[in-house]
Amino acid sequence: MASEIKVDTVSEKTSANGVTIDGVNIKDSKIVTANSVDSDVYVDGSIDTAHLAADAITGAKIADDAINSEHYTDGSIDTAHIADGQITIGKLATAVLTGATDIGAAIVDADLLLVDDGAGGTLRKTAASRLKTYAGYDGAISTLDIDGGTDIGAALADADEIIVDDGGGGTNRRCDMSRVKTYIGDNTPAFLVTLSGNQEIANSTLTKITFDTEAFDSDGKFASNKFTPTVAGKYFIVLSGRMSGFGDGEEFNLRFQKNGSAHNFGDLKIVSSGSNPLFLAANANLVVDLDADDFIEGYITHNVGAAANLDATYTFMAGYKINGA
Repeated sequence: MASEIKVDTVSEKTSANGVTIDGVNIKDSKIVTANSVDSDVYVDGSIDTAHLAADAITGAKIADDAINSEHYTDGSIDTAHIADGQITIGKLATAVLTGATDIGAAIVDADLLLVDDGAGGTLRKTAASRLKTYAGYDGAISTLDIDGGTDIGAALADADEIIVDDGGGGTNRRCDMSRVKTYIGDNTPAFLVTLSGNQEIANSTLTKITFDTEAFDSDGKFASNKFTPTVAGKYFIVLSGRMSGFGDGEEFNLRFQKNGSAHNFGDLKIVSSGSNPLFLAANANLVVDLDADDFIEGYITHNVGAAANLDATYTFMAGYKINGA
């Protein structure tokens, strides 16, 4: 029969190692025998966090699904602890996308947008500049507003710009108005020259008219009493003059010369009729093909019988390129 001792208190008196009862060592009011205390001894909830060593609980010791949202402190999960690609569009609140306030400024290339990549629920960021690429915008124009809200309010000038579809291929480019003139052409070179004073013309002598005053000369093509356009094309030329002192049957003749030789078209002869001296005035017109180095001059002759004056007030030569001819 086993022995049994019943006492109210067992105190350590003689041993420095405590008291051992049935293999359990008690010293200084603590159980010190290794591995002698198991879960049967603990009262539920009796172990608090103060008695857990730091980092003593590992992931392997946490049961699956043992930690839920009730155990998270608000704000305790930061972005560093969210794996890439773990948040889908379905997990975003509507307010996150709509925003409480507007951007309050024009969208610029560097602004970021959220897109559903392939409409598969995967959100990705994209720069606003990619929208222009998607829309076929080539980046050449920062702002295009041709809604016709206001008229330019002035005559078009060479420096004004328009938008053209380059080659009809959908690529918009700006174009100066000066290029429009180049495309459709204009009536230049053009000129108008006059006399600064009356020119004396000898009797029965073909004389070159010395035009020494330029009313205008668009491209500087009139010099030394002749027009040399240097631009091939068809030109309209007019020559006008007036002389006095003519008697009955006397005449004067306006003549064009091309490259120093008489031209067969455009000459005009005026014959006086009457016994008293008369003024005679005439306009000679010419349409002529001129190439890069052709030139035109104006000549006059008369048979008054003596030298006579070509009236500067009524004498001029003018011309221009015929556009589209």
